[in-house]
Amino acid sequence: MKKKMWSVMIFFIFMTQLAGCGFQTAKKTKNHLDETKGWKTIHYECVLGDLSLKLPKDWNYSIAKYNKKEKTFGIEFWPKDDKKGKINLSYWDMFAVCGTELDQKEIKFDNGMKAWMGTYDSHTYWDFIHFKDEYEHYVVTTECEDDWWQKHKDLVMEILNTIEITTDSK
Repeated sequence: MKKKMWSVMIFFIFMTQLAGCGFQTAKKTKNHLDETKGWKTIHYECVLGDLSLKLPKDWNYSIAKYNKKEKTFGIEFWPKDDKKGKINLSYWDMFAVCGTELDQKEIKFDNGMKAWMGTYDSHTYWDFIHFKDEYEHYVVTTECEDDWWQKHKDLVMEILNTIEITTDSK
């Protein structure tokens, strides 16, 4: 009996130690996607990789099909009722930036993808998000002004958290 009791105690001590060493359970977060019906999945397949994301039903999009010469493709999206700005998710064979007046910080999306977020001239919105590691050819850019960004920033970031990228799909 004592032997069994010690085994149980050691097991609980061991599990308590593991809990402090980085084991975490995924948290369910309540977001706009959970509350709203009618989000649509936008998907584009290409020889270099596939892109997909979810958009609210009241947002428009267009797909830039694969340009073999420039090695680019992507999805741009914007709210139907506000054409003053848009967001572009694109594949670029090479992406480079100028460091003048550039502030960068590393970010991580809900799906684990890491990226650099870059902002020029200290305005309130970021200019680009350049994904890292195996997604290094994928970039998100903004085409907007401060007032558009302030109105749509939370939803844009929620949309970006739905991005799925597969590389070299074909």
